[in-house]
Amino acid sequence: MSGHRHPWLPQPRISKLGGLMTQPSEPTPRMIREWAACGIVAAVSRFVPVPLLDDVVKERATRLALARTLKEHEREYDVTELEVLYTGTAGWFAGVRKYMVGVPARVVLFPVRKYVAIFSSVKDVPADVMGVILLARTLHRSLDRGELSTRDEQALRREAWRLRKAYDTAFEEMDLRLLTGALTDALSTGRGLSGAAADAAQRLIGRLNARGDEASDLVGRAEPELIEGADEVRQVLKRPEISALIEDFDHRVDAYLGIAS
Repeated sequence: MSGHRHPWLPQPRISKLGGLMTQPSEPTPRMIREWAACGIVAAVSRFVPVPLLDDVVKERATRLALARTLKEHEREYDVTELEVLYTGTAGWFAGVRKYMVGVPARVVLFPVRKYVAIFSSVKDVPADVMGVILLARTLHRSLDRGELSTRDEQALRREAWRLRKAYDTAFEEMDLRLLTGALTDALSTGRGLSGAAADAAQRLIGRLNARGDEASDLVGRAEPELIEGADEVRQVLKRPEISALIEDFDHRVDAYLGIAS
């Protein structure tokens, strides 16, 4: 990991009482399981041989993880208000993705069956899974601090953009080698995980509407193999060496947001 700092890095924020801001609470096991399930489904995007539609799969799985996080924190606005968080971009390409969603899911994901057998051996799959988990965790920590609560849509989107920028910078600085090895082992232990993830991705594409949370059964009624895979990932995250990496990531995000840890 590099230790460089960026010129836009602000000064540490303090509370109105003059002290450091309260540290956010840890997410519940259920939240982590949901994030991990969404991350596994997002990784299926690597096996969708259709331009743009692979991005749709990953984006929708990520959006669901964030929607579930908003629901957990009882935010009244829709996840689409935070679009930049799950797209990481804006403008014409995001619009193209929305247009391409109209393609029937059975057409999009049918070819996946040919490739899911090598799901756990593709080197970037663990990074995809962890990327969703860490993004949802970053949102959780922000919401737990009382942020992203404004009713001003423009201000809310500016906050979301700032959070995404901090997340991207911190994630780029992570050394994922230890995580990659641990998650590869976890994802390779469950029989049928790849097929279950592909099935969940197909349901997600077919049923998720513009409000973002219509496919909550992705994690609530998922195949046992997907839930077991998510629990395996959750166990990996509890290891001391992995917990230390996540803690370092949190500190980096906080620093780029100008929050003193």
